[in-house]
Amino acid sequence: MMLAAAVMVVGSILKGVGEMQANKQNALNAKAEGESAMKSAEAEQSRQHTINQAKLGEMRADAGAQGSTFEGSPMLAYLDSVKNAALGEQDILYRGQVAKFGKKMEAGMYSRQASSALFSGIMGGASSAASAYAGGAFGGGAGAAGGSSLGSSLLTSK
Repeated sequence: MMLAAAVMVVGSILKGVGEMQANKQNALNAKAEGESAMKSAEAEQSRQHTINQAKLGEMRADAGAQGSTFEGSPMLAYLDSVKNAALGEQDILYRGQVAKFGKKMEAGMYSRQASSALFSGIMGGASSAASAYAGGAFGGGAGAAGGSSLGSSLLTSK
């Protein structure tokens, strides 16, 4: 009986430790995924910036080939294109930042779950030990009057 109780105690604690380690790894993975999302967004923004610069260069070349000066409507159209290109690039970075922040929050959740899992395992082990002790697995156990069996035997013996 004592061996079974000890196995329950150790098993509960080991389960808590295992869950803690899994959650810590999940937290590290989520953090890495967030960093990766941001790096991907930065690369995409850089690629989009290159595409935008080429398009804006084409617009300037077309205007020059037509003999236009960048005044009035052509200039306003060009400035709108510059603004929209910059906003598109910023949107890409913002999506990366949002993804990174989401993964940071996920990592925090896993870290909290890791602590909780360890605490739960320890408390489960303590509960198993207390139950086993109360049930007499460790030689104790409650007597009829609610005390230990040792205390009960001392009171009844002469």
